[in-house]
Amino acid sequence: MRLNELQHFVYFFLAIPRWGLTGFMHNNTNGLAWQATPVTATQFHGVMKSYWPDNTYLRYGGWGHDAYFDYNVPSKFAYPGSSDPTGFGTSGVPYPFWNATSVGQMQTDEKSVGSMGPVIMVPGEVQQIELAYVFAQDVVNAGVQPGKDLFFQYVDEIKNLYTNGNLYCNTTSTVEQVIDNSKVVVYPNPASDKLYINGLGDDFIVNIRILAVDEKLIKELTSNTRTIDLSGIENGIYFIEITTENNKLIRKIIKD
Repeated sequence: MRLNELQHFVYFFLAIPRWGLTGFMHNNTNGLAWQATPVTATQFHGVMKSYWPDNTYLRYGGWGHDAYFDYNVPSKFAYPGSSDPTGFGTSGVPYPFWNATSVGQMQTDEKSVGSMGPVIMVPGEVQQIELAYVFAQDVVNAGVQPGKDLFFQYVDEIKNLYTNGNLYCNTTSTVEQVIDNSKVVVYPNPASDKLYINGLGDDFIVNIRILAVDEKLIKELTSNTRTIDLSGIENGIYFIEITTENNKLIRKIIKD
């Protein structure tokens, strides 16, 4: 997987707090032992914390290793390009542009690992992690930059959909954008026994579906009702999909 051109990326959403990538490592098959693919548990754990397989920390610039760096500064991200303007990966101090192409690291077999954390959990605690894999390819305009511009556009669109509760996803399907109607309110949220829909006006409801986070159908109504009975549904996080004659809305709800 070639990620250095930023045409592929992984976006992480964690309920509270919200995390993005906190580490990014890169390796290829150029024959250097310190840049080889991890094989032991210690090496895999180290890569997630921005350590090379020889247990040396990633350094900023050059090839990122003790013998091949531009700045003697630990870095959380390998080849960030211009994607870390605040210097999050270098203790809050921004450094000059750095990517794989500029240091001759383009190879036929390249692997990258993105990590998030640490996340501290107590026994019995549950954390919900939602992940979006974003791909962008500009088939009209040639070059790397058009693909990067389109990629960031897609990321912004998905973030906005997610923030406004108009996006749900699973592990297999592609994201489908739905019509946003900010006047529609599903309340109370969290809800215990009844859920109400307000703001649709005279728009006739054709179908209401309540879905689990893995998109399993929990409940379905085919009547033009604005009240949903939640009795019999286990506590947890769900999505309500409302299909009307002129619109389709998806909201995240919590049953408690």
